[in-house]
Amino acid sequence: MFCRAQATSGLRLLECLRLRVKDVDLHYLHITVRDPKGGRERKTMLPVNLAGSLRQHLEKVKRRYEQDVAEGFGSVHLPGALERKIPGASRERVWQYVFAAERRSIDPRTGIERRHHVNEKILQNAVKAAVRKSQVPKRASCHTLRHSFATHLLENGYDIRTVQELLGHSPREITKGVKVLLGLCVALAKRRSVLCWVNQRFACATAAA
Repeated sequence: MFCRAQATSGLRLLECLRLRVKDVDLHYLHITVRDPKGGRERKTMLPVNLAGSLRQHLEKVKRRYEQDVAEGFGSVHLPGALERKIPGASRERVWQYVFAAERRSIDPRTGIERRHHVNEKILQNAVKAAVRKSQVPKRASCHTLRHSFATHLLENGYDIRTVQELLGHSPREITKGVKVLLGLCVALAKRRSVLCWVNQRFACATAAA
């Protein structure tokens, strides 16, 4: 489920892991990414073919949360000063992690036993194992799923600006024109990572600004 969410929404590894229940909108089919890299909150797509599976997954999250509450637990870490500003919010279901860990653990910041999100190393190792098992003769990681997201959007006719917004990039200047499109075509022809190509364009635009 995690890999499908990352591959179809273009989320970074930690952005996906830190998703809360309240960030997933199954009605309007979008995901809100809060406090991302760069600090710019954004919305990204939630594909219809993922919504059903994600709804079932959230039901499991709900049942596990209810069990935690029944056992006297159920609180989660809140970002920033929210725990102080909104007393009791840490025990609300909407703040629970979408990809919560199987077991509760002691929060080293507070000493409270809580359910944190899944450890990123577990997912990274799982993806590496899957790549080895598939015998694909290329290196791949969780971040490769984000690359694939960008590539598929561009191959299906999305403009570069839209891809930038969905990925969470915010360059000071957006380079347009024939030279950009030519560079993109060359990147696709060489099977180069489109995300790396887009990132390079961002760097050039920022340096020129």
